[in-house]
Order: sequence, then C-alpha cells, then structure tokens
Amino acid sequence: GFNTVRLREPADGSLLAEARQADMWIICPPPELPNVDVRDPASLPAFSPSWNRVLMWDLGEGLTADDAEQLAERARRVKTCDLRPGRPAIASADSGLRTLSRHVDMLVARRRVLGTSLELDGYLEWLRQQPRLARPGTPFLATIASEADPLAAAQMSALSGRAPESLSVDPGSLHLASYAAVAAGARGLIVSSRQRLDADDVATRTRAAALGRLNVDLSVLEPWAAAGRFASTATTSDPDVEAVVLEAVRARMVLAWRSAQGSQVVARAYEQGLPDDSAQLTMVVPGVPEPHQAWLVTSRGLRPLKQRRVTGGVSVVIDGFRSDAFVLFSGDPAITGSVQRQLAEMAEAD
Repeated sequence: GFNTVRLREPADGSLLAEARQADMWIICPPPELPNVDVRDPASLPAFSPSWNRVLMWDLGEGLTADDAEQLAERARRVKTCDLRPGRPAIASADSGLRTLSRHVDMLVARRRVLGTSLELDGYLEWLRQQPRLARPGTPFLATIASEADPLAAAQMSALSGRAPESLSVDPGSLHLASYAAVAAGARGLIVSSRQRLDADDVATRTRAAALGRLNVDLSVLEPWAAAGRFASTATTSDPDVEAVVLEAVRARMVLAWRSAQGSQVVARAYEQGLPDDSAQLTMVVPGVPEPHQAWLVTSRGLRPLKQRRVTGGVSVVIDGFRSDAFVLFSGDPAITGSVQRQLAEMAEAD
C-alpha cells in the first residue's frame, strides 16, 4: 500500500526508470551540484526530466542551527536547478527549527515512541510542539518506526533469547502511534524499516500485513489529514480515549483512539481491561453545523449514528468501541457518497 520510497542517496537512472514503471514516487537527496554562483542561473545545470519521479528533495536529517548557512545555500542551488516548480524540499532537525525551517518547505519530525518509555499522549504533545518551534505555517511529516527501538530490542532479546530482528512492534501500537501523528497535524507519515518487508518469516509477514492495513485505514483519513485542518478536540466519556476533529471539504472527521498507559509497547496487553463489545462511548463534538449528520466509518460502509444537540456541541454514541473509530460529520451527499464508494472499493480489494 505504499506509494513512495525514501532513499539516503540520490536515485540513479535505473531506479528512477523502475519507479516510473511501478508508478512509485521517490524522496531522496538531490544530486551533487557544482560550486558556482547561484546568482548566475545560467551557470547551473538543470535537472533532467528523468528526475520527475522525485516527489521531494531530502536535504538532510539531524540538522542543528549550525547547519543553517549550508542548508540555505544548498536549498538555493536545488531550487535554481529544478525545472519542476513547487517541488518541496524537506529536512529533519534536532534543534534550531525556527532558523532551519526558513530554508525548506517541510520539516520531518523524528522521534522513536514504539517500544520505548514515551507514552503515546506524551508523543502526541511532543508532535504538537514541533510546529510551534518552527517558522509559522511550516507543515511537517512524522516518522514512525515499524520495528522495536534497537536498544529496547537488544534488552528484550537478551531476556527472551530471540533474535532482535524478530521483535517487531505490536500492530495495535503501530496504528495508535500513527493516529497520534495524524491528530497532531502531520501531513504525511514516513514509515522506517531496517529490515526488508518481503521476507518470509512470521514477524515480517505480520509487520507487512499491519502496515498494509494501516495504509488502508489512513486512506480514509487522507482528505482531512493531508489537506484539512485541526478544528478542535472532542470530549469523551472515557478518560483513556483521545478524540480530535479534523475539518476539510465541507465535512468534519473525528478520529478517536484509546491511549491507555503502556500502549506504545503492547496495545493488546490491555484488552482484558477494555470494555466489551456491548459497551458504549459517548462523544461531544463542538462546532458541528446544524445540517450535518454523523456517520460511523466501518469496513462495511457508513453507518448513521444517533445524535442530539447538547451543551458544548453534538453528542453521539458509539456502540462497542474498543481501540479506535472514525466518525464523519457531513451534510453533503457528494462527500458521504465518495467515502461510501471508497469503503466499498476497499472491501472488494480485501
């Protein structure tokens, strides 16, 4: 389900041709540029059309404020040589976000959470702080590791006797961390993997299946996550459940997920303490226009929810809520019809 591959080195001609054939995009560093005066564009080489499969130029990771001058010069050269206007330049910064963000179009937020001691609510708050530290209006991408943290994996391997590469992250935790990134305003997710995803061992097959399922679920959120805006938070009847309201295309999407303590390690370990399928979750969603109807997004399509106006917004009840749910608010039949068709296509693909 992935449509983009990120490389640490500039892509060569054969890989760019393969990407075109497979209809894939590439994120990579730009090729080396000559050391000439950028004030004379005629002296700089232009990127050939063979680079058209490059979605974004990656200008480095782990940068600090000390790298600002070098980053600015490199960004100027890339923009001058690039015949395709508007192609974004990205970078990952460990410090100096406000200074460095003046020279790139997007920042990459990079912090490990799965398999660490950082709780998901702490990860959500850290992600929300990143745009505040950067130039106002700078969008960001979030990196999600699909494998256990190397140090934690080494400890678990020593205790369990299993090889570190066989210790993948919990699929439920992977979903919850991704939802936290979307809720924090990430415009895209970069999933990292040190091991191949097409290996035949059980751990890799489980991880690949979890990532495929995640991409399917995120495709439903795409119009709101990629191009919408954070509207508000929703109040829930369960203190362990977070809920955010994303607004776009004349509709609102509510993303609700359970953020119990320790879910960044093994979300399934807490299922015994979760409500059963007969339990209900009540949400109060603020700012919902009068004609909007609430729909629960399910694998079988949209299911209408009962709603009523209360103090603070619109109250809806979700039956059998366990770990996560999407609720669409819309009064436009074209939007609900589009989501319904997408869900039907996803069901057929499964």
